[in-house]
Amino acid sequence: MAHQKAEQGCELGDLKSVVSESVKKAAQSAGVQPITSQEEIARDAASNSELCSSFEQHICDSVTQRLDKDPDYRPEKYPKTEKFFKGKK
Repeated sequence: MAHQKAEQGCELGDLKSVVSESVKKAAQSAGVQPITSQEEIARDAASNSELCSSFEQHICDSVTQRLDKDPDYRPEKYPKTEKFFKGKK
């Protein structure tokens, strides 16, 4: 999958923070009370490189699919978006 990500050109920024906050928000929304603490679960999730990589790939794939299906999206109008999510053509 990492090879596919490199081909697309999509690499998100501070992924550990995004994963950490997403896990905290998901636990809160679900009403889940962890055995330890939400902070510890968030920290563990952020340090899991496989989880972070999968999360990043999912986000990139989702945005790329949205761009492909959106009739109002014009790659020539947003060349940086095109390059970021779809790589160099």
